[in-house]
This record gives sequence, structure tokens and C-alpha cells, in this order.
Amino acid sequence: MFKQKGSPVENWPDEDPIYETRLINQKQSELLIKLHSQHLQRKNFTSYLEKRLSSTGFTHKHSDLLMTLVEFATHDENSKFSSYCH
Repeated sequence: MFKQKGSPVENWPDEDPIYETRLINQKQSELLIKLHSQHLQRKNFTSYLEKRLSSTGFTHKHSDLLMTLVEFATHDENSKFSSYCH
């Protein structure tokens, strides 16, 4: 695709530094909005899981133990050990 002089192609940065700054700011803003949205979704899901698990008697200590076991099983040095456990 080529750009003819005088007819800018959509979403292509122009040689004008003001345009490039606006494009960069727009992309940065879009990324920050997406990141914030994903953070809220993760936070809401975590809260949902905690409420569901607490009704079954699953506590933070259980969660910590589970995370420790997952880290241990997935750590590179322990990959030999995890293969013996299966």
C-alpha cells in the first residue's frame, strides 16, 4: 500500500509531529483504558471466587498452600520432582 502526497492513508502516521503526538497519546489512552478494564475484571473475578470458596470452607491459608504447591510444581528446578509425583 502506498501513500500518495496529499491523501493520507487511515491510521498511518503523518510526517507532522503534532499528528504523531496525538496518535501516540490516543494509542496510550486506549491501552490504559484496556489495562484498567482488565484489572477491574480480574479484581471482580477474584472477589467472586473468594466468596464462592468461603462458602465451602476454603480459607486464605488453603489458598496460600495451594499457590505454594503450584509454584513448587512449576518451578524449573523442581520439574524432575513434579514428574515423579504424577
